[in-house]
Amino acid sequence: MLELFQELEKKQNTHERCVLALVISSTGSVPREAGAMMLVDARGLFWGTIGGGITEFQAIEAAKELLQAKEAEGCGRAKRLHFDVSVQNSFMCGGAYDVLLYELDFAQNELREVFRQINAVARSGEPFQLLLPLEGGLPLLGAKDKSYPSLVELEGKPYYVQGFQQDGTVYIFGGGHVALELVPVLAHLDFRCVVMDDREDFANRERFAQAAEVFTVDYEQLEKSVALTAKDYVLIMTRGHSCDTEVERFALRSPAKYIGLMGSKNKKALTRAKLMAEGFAAAELERVIIPVGLDIKSETPAEIAISIAAQLIQERAKFSSGINKYRV
Repeated sequence: MLELFQELEKKQNTHERCVLALVISSTGSVPREAGAMMLVDARGLFWGTIGGGITEFQAIEAAKELLQAKEAEGCGRAKRLHFDVSVQNSFMCGGAYDVLLYELDFAQNELREVFRQINAVARSGEPFQLLLPLEGGLPLLGAKDKSYPSLVELEGKPYYVQGFQQDGTVYIFGGGHVALELVPVLAHLDFRCVVMDDREDFANRERFAQAAEVFTVDYEQLEKSVALTAKDYVLIMTRGHSCDTEVERFALRSPAKYIGLMGSKNKKALTRAKLMAEGFAAAELERVIIPVGLDIKSETPAEIAISIAAQLIQERAKFSSGINKYRV
């Protein structure tokens, strides 16, 4: 979600006006739930989505009208829209949601100063909350103990609270055919990818332009190159069983929240037997998903990449309800 703040920074630098549109509450079946957002300028939508279709079009038009309106000087005009999509022919979803349109006039010094602070926190990778006043005024950086997304009242004024939190890194061990297909997909999905291989020809920036980092490593000495955290994902797809086992052993000794190994049931049995002989308990080995990816009968590298990406989306959702992820 760092891309959001990069786009806003461009507007800050040119002192332009735009509107941040957010879904702030929802009931029933809706295109997007609370937390979805988009940016609109005088030309229309230029980043994000709140669900598409006629309701998004109506929100964009309302945002453009807000930008065209001439009012007294001030910061952060706000407007709230309500959509009942149970009666929208294009959806027939059976739900309703509210959208907050919040004007960002970066010609205002006060607003630029607030967003300089917000941008600095976003770049740092620290979690934070953005509080937008429902009745207009300057946004606030929220305390970390606020729940989100939510509606709160501070000093008698209503605010919408949106949380932002950096997701973990996806460490891909093995730069072969599947990794080549997988990295662009994951990057597009806002996963930060690091690719590692013990062959320079398979671990280089030319091959993985969309990866955050690319390293040539020694699989037997990974502790010298990588420090996995409890937020991180590990994907093991090296050139052979022995290398896979080295990486799996390393990953199992880490707090990584997800470990996936690409391979067959036979590979699972081989690596499991070897690691159990070394003293790993069966319960520990259950952390490793083999074969990695959702079972969609995938065969080609591109299909396998999609199955893995889908599983990572599923895993990320377990830890990110109501939180917008962003890359650093």
